[in-house]
Amino acid sequence: MKKKIIKVGIIIVVTTVVVAGGWFGYKYFFGENVSDVPAVNMEQLVAVVEKGEIKESITASGVVALADEFEIYAEGESNIIKEFLVEEGDNVTEGQILVNYDIDDKKEEYENKIKELEINLNNEKMSLQSISLPLSETEKKELENNIAQAEKTVYDSKVKIESYTDSINKQQITINNAQRDIDNAQKNIDNAQRTIDNAKNDYEKAQKTVDDNKELLDAGAITQDEYDNSIDEQKKASDTYDDAVQAYDNATQAYDDAVQAYDDAKTELNNINKDKESDEYTLKNAELSLSLAQTKLKSSANPMADKNNQIKYKQQQNQIALTENSLNDYKRKLSELVYSTSSMVSGLVTEICIDEGTYTEENTIMMKIANFNQLIVQASIAEYDAPNVELGQKVIMTTDGIEGKIYTGKVIKINPSASAESTTMGSETIVAVEISVDNPDGILKPGYNLDLEIITEDKENVMILPTASVIKDSENDEYYTFIINDDKRIKKTVVEVGIYGETSTEIISGINEGDRVISNASAEMRDGMMFDEAMVLSNKGNSENKSEKENQEQGGMMFGGMGGGRPSGGMGGPGPR
Repeated sequence: MKKKIIKVGIIIVVTTVVVAGGWFGYKYFFGENVSDVPAVNMEQLVAVVEKGEIKESITASGVVALADEFEIYAEGESNIIKEFLVEEGDNVTEGQILVNYDIDDKKEEYENKIKELEINLNNEKMSLQSISLPLSETEKKELENNIAQAEKTVYDSKVKIESYTDSINKQQITINNAQRDIDNAQKNIDNAQRTIDNAKNDYEKAQKTVDDNKELLDAGAITQDEYDNSIDEQKKASDTYDDAVQAYDNATQAYDDAVQAYDDAKTELNNINKDKESDEYTLKNAELSLSLAQTKLKSSANPMADKNNQIKYKQQQNQIALTENSLNDYKRKLSELVYSTSSMVSGLVTEICIDEGTYTEENTIMMKIANFNQLIVQASIAEYDAPNVELGQKVIMTTDGIEGKIYTGKVIKINPSASAESTTMGSETIVAVEISVDNPDGILKPGYNLDLEIITEDKENVMILPTASVIKDSENDEYYTFIINDDKRIKKTVVEVGIYGETSTEIISGINEGDRVISNASAEMRDGMMFDEAMVLSNKGNSENKSEKENQEQGGMMFGGMGGGRPSGGMGGPGPR
């Protein structure tokens, strides 16, 4: 960025006077013959201290952008875009409908749900009313019949349950007798088994005797009668064994019959117990039904005196409240259905972000609208100029693309942080700023490049001198100029400077309005030097400065960055000359 000092008003008049009559003014003041003084540039002979206006500015470049680009969000919950009524590039006005939503299915759903809930609510209210209403005569009669029937069921069940006691006792006796029969049968089996074992032994002995006698008979040791007798004994033993086996089978059959009788008796007892449990359950239900019927009949004149009815009444009220909440919720949803979305601003549609048929949520961006009459300029200020930039400072803006047009604005935003920006010479630290555009005309468009002049300081009615007439003494850290006295000599005068720039400098103190000074002072000049000698040095310095300026301008063309280089003196005073 480059600081620039602007001198206006009276200084323009002073400069004109100096340029037009400097040489003749010199002759008038000092009565000299023009030919006695070496040839000099008359524009740089004398500067007169006058009051006027001086401005300090920073130059920069910027790019035009939209001040605000409004995002149009979808409305409602999960809507479907039916159709867009505008296209990109269309101009819209505030309140104009931009999009319609497809809500027919959702509307029908909500209306059906509302009808269903209204029917449910009506039924629930009737149920609530029925809890508090007294019974009719028909209901009372029916309830009395229920009581009588319940009483009969209770009585019959009790009688039947009592009869089960005798049946159970008798059946238990039968079981006990069956158990004794089993035990006796088991004993008979055991005795029959022993008889079989003895008969078997006797038979085996008789068989052995027959075998032995057979051998003796064949040997002639016994008679035929003795042998026949042994066969008879063997036959008796066999019959005895057969009788024992038959007795065992009879005892086993008796045992099986006793076990079957026992099992049948147990089964019968279990059946009796089940019947008893069933009748006991029937009795409990009958007693409960009887109690409820009696209670209901008792409270029939005043149902709400019954605690159960009070609980039911409260539960029904709660259910009604829930249904009413749901009904109100769906009515709210129906009333909040969004059929369309309108524009909040007037401007140009810059972008349509989604397609027709798209499902949207409340945070879905559908399109963007910008007001091209509200523009800003985005610029970057070098870090050494940034401290002098403040909010509200006036900015003068021009562009080569719109010749002769001057735009004005103000600094409206200064980025709190600096950042690095690449340049042809490497990297430069910059601070981003935003500038308003006071006079947009429809010709200036986003993306245009502008040359900016940020007025950092503006003073009126202050004493001003050409910057070339002020020299800085680096050793003493002070500024001075050379006043031209009436005796044709120059006087070195220390001054206090304010705004210092390339062409003009503010003088705070040290000289007075109307004083005449050397307009192009040189450090080679001395206090008390004759004016004509000073003019030779002034002319020499002017030629050197002109050559130096040409070199700087050529160098600036080669190496110039954003806005040019910084003046040597900067804010607060010029550098050493």
